[in-house]
Amino acid sequence: MEMTQSQLTEMITNAVKAFHDKGEEKTEKKPTPIVAPSGMKRDLTQVDKGELNLSMGRIMRALIGGGGSAAGAIEYSKSVFGDGPDSLIQKILIVGSDPAGGFLVPDEVSTMFLDLLLPFAVVRSMNPTLMPMSSGNMTINGGDTGPSASYIGEAKKIPVSGATFRRVNLSAKKLVGMVPISNDLIRTSSPAADKVVAKWLFQAMANREDLAFIRGDGATNTPQGLLHLAGLVRNMTGTGTLAQVEKDFSALKLYMRQANLPMDSLGYLISPRIEDFLWLLAHPTNGTYPFRDGIDKGTINNHPYACTTQIPEDLGGGTESEVYFCNFSDVVIGDTMSAKMDVSTEASYEDGGVQVSAYQQDLTLLRTISEHDINTLRAEAITVLDKVTWGA
Repeated sequence: MEMTQSQLTEMITNAVKAFHDKGEEKTEKKPTPIVAPSGMKRDLTQVDKGELNLSMGRIMRALIGGGGSAAGAIEYSKSVFGDGPDSLIQKILIVGSDPAGGFLVPDEVSTMFLDLLLPFAVVRSMNPTLMPMSSGNMTINGGDTGPSASYIGEAKKIPVSGATFRRVNLSAKKLVGMVPISNDLIRTSSPAADKVVAKWLFQAMANREDLAFIRGDGATNTPQGLLHLAGLVRNMTGTGTLAQVEKDFSALKLYMRQANLPMDSLGYLISPRIEDFLWLLAHPTNGTYPFRDGIDKGTINNHPYACTTQIPEDLGGGTESEVYFCNFSDVVIGDTMSAKMDVSTEASYEDGGVQVSAYQQDLTLLRTISEHDINTLRAEAITVLDKVTWGA
């Protein structure tokens, strides 16, 4: 049944009054859950991604201004931003109200919420296989060897053959991001401020996620990343002449070909220094730049690539980096399809080893929590060129 505007307004008003009453009593009780109208969830499935991006920034600001609860955020967005009861902001806040406090990104927009990470998250941008895992765990059969076939003579028994499989396990790992935001920015009623806050949030989440997805060792509740899932980790050869660079690239691809991989979603992950080196690398005799045109179009050897600072450039003796070449359709990312946000104006955070008080600095800390894991269907789909000193 659709809720009228007056009914929705009354619901919001009652929720806000309950929120303030509890604040005046200074009790530790959990906020009263806000019940979403039945028709509202259907409305959220029609949200445009661009509109959601702006809305998430404003939702974060409203959540901060409203004291950390969805009920307070609803009132804040209405009084400060002028958001009406039919606005996307109000709808998402109501559906995402968390009885335990804070804000849960509604299921109806959670997929788009993850899509908003794509401009910042390089591993996700390479089109891996994304799997929802609502229970937090998932097991998939991955291939180790494929089935075989045989020629037989007349009246001979048909030999039985089949593929062997490995169990690919995904178990949700909790990623917690904390972003300090100036209270002056929060008080600014501007769409530009909404974009800035959203960008900070997604950038913080994506950076840490990429570090884990690329180089995580699986210890201390972190995912095991591509480096430790790789079927081949090969040291670079020589000092980085054009011939040696092409030989190293060819060796990574040959390894996949010999493993009979479908090779339908190939791509590279590199660091900024490697990207710059390849762009500047010239042919020794004719002076042309073999990689420059491709890099300008976003490709290396006709395959897409992504550049990230989450691949170190100071490994080994301080000059080594890594190059990743993967068939990303065999890389699986499992998401619980949920994210939570909460805020604090009193907590402190560590910046460069120094404790910073949010209260003293007139800051608000926005904390986000998401859960995911990464694995591969076949180890041969991931190769790494190690100890790369190109451009050092």
